[in-house]
Amino acid sequence: MPQKALGFACQQEYGLLQAIIEDPDDDMPRLIYADWLEERGDARGEFIRVQCSLARLSGDDPEISSLRQREQELHDEYADTWRRRLPPPLRSQRFVRGFVETAQLDFESFLRYHDVISQTSPIRTLNLSPPDDVFATNVLPYATQIGRCCFPKSLRKLKLHGWYLGDSELTVLLTGENFPDHLETLSLRRNVIHDRGAAALANCSRLRSLRVLDLVGNQITWLGAEAMLRSKSLAGVRSFCLDRNLLSMREINEIRERFGRVDFGISGMI
Repeated sequence: MPQKALGFACQQEYGLLQAIIEDPDDDMPRLIYADWLEERGDARGEFIRVQCSLARLSGDDPEISSLRQREQELHDEYADTWRRRLPPPLRSQRFVRGFVETAQLDFESFLRYHDVISQTSPIRTLNLSPPDDVFATNVLPYATQIGRCCFPKSLRKLKLHGWYLGDSELTVLLTGENFPDHLETLSLRRNVIHDRGAAALANCSRLRSLRVLDLVGNQITWLGAEAMLRSKSLAGVRSFCLDRNLLSMREINEIRERFGRVDFGISGMI
């Protein structure tokens, strides 16, 4: 998509924003962009700077109060203008360190806006809700389409709840040409993933950055759980959420004893 169609004034602005998307944890690219905006008289530069400062300071810092007041003043005066420049599905989301970082999209909105969102916003969390007919239809075409879409390089948390993804659909999704490779949390609650799907997760090298894998409410047995817990690709995972799968209490206790990093309760982390 042409940069002007994405709302960028010039190549330089586009490049500054791509630096933010590629390294969403670092404040420096955001502050460089803030400088660029302030040099052009754009109040959003100050807003980015204020929010980055607030994110760094502890709650008892004496600067907090004045920064909060300035943040609110800038937001009240300019937020509507800034939101109009965002893709429509992001306009109701809050700003974090100067940018929208969370997207809650239905399937059709994701298909329509994935390209522009991936190039304009440092989205860290994507909650993708299924179509209304997902229970009564073949889910494989949906999984194939999702796998072909553009995901932001900034994406760290992906939620696909209640999609009725089976083993084949999950495999197609994980092997899609654009599936993100910097995820820290992958939440696949309330699907129909069995041991073959667990094996696909275990063998997915794109998941090496993962820290939380939530599989609550699937159909995984001891074989699938063991494959994931022994996986080199999932070696960085510190919380496997496996509540409401096909595991007996004996197997649950054995897994806890042998691996010690499985959460069988409903975790508040996701």
